[in-house]
Amino acid sequence: MRALREELTQTVNTLLPGAQGAAPWLIAGIFNQLATIPALVPTLEPQTRQHLASAILTSAYLYPIWYELDAQRTPPSPQSRADMDHVHSGTLSPSEELSIVKDTATRQVNRLLGGYFSTRQRLREVRAAQAEMVRGLAAEKAVPYSCASGGWLLLASVYALHEHPLLARPGRKRRRLPGNRSRAAAEGVAFEIGESLALATALGLLEAEAT
Repeated sequence: MRALREELTQTVNTLLPGAQGAAPWLIAGIFNQLATIPALVPTLEPQTRQHLASAILTSAYLYPIWYELDAQRTPPSPQSRADMDHVHSGTLSPSEELSIVKDTATRQVNRLLGGYFSTRQRLREVRAAQAEMVRGLAAEKAVPYSCASGGWLLLASVYALHEHPLLARPGRKRRRLPGNRSRAAAEGVAFEIGESLALATALGLLEAEAT
């Protein structure tokens, strides 16, 4: 478990150099996912109501990454806590690969969540609302970087999880068994919606910084 945790975190650090400094943004994102997904996902897709464990699995996978990043970071000094305007002005610079991932994430969110909303504007409003809740949670901590850094970190972390071959994605194996196909499909949908909402939140944080 520790080796896997460290491997995932190394991927995140490669995608976003200095990622550990923005670790408080990631835990704020995790808390927001855990607080909102159980109510939000079933309203989008009623068949997932019995599979909320799959919907929040991305958040559970994110926690070990936050743990490693938080262990690596240097706590803010008293001076930095007293000068939050200066602290919040900093933004981590994503790698070229992570910048490309952003475009892929946008397409995934539009593809998997777009059908649940009447217009693209409504989907943008959901992204903005999720991001605003994360910003509220982050405001309670001494967060050393801007919300865009939080968006990049959440994006990098979800991507690292998505690409890892050893992490289970609900529904894959059960689809091979005829009696379990319906349940497997519902589990898979719940997981994909949860993952896409995490990506939507990351995009919302990046958009909030741009406005």
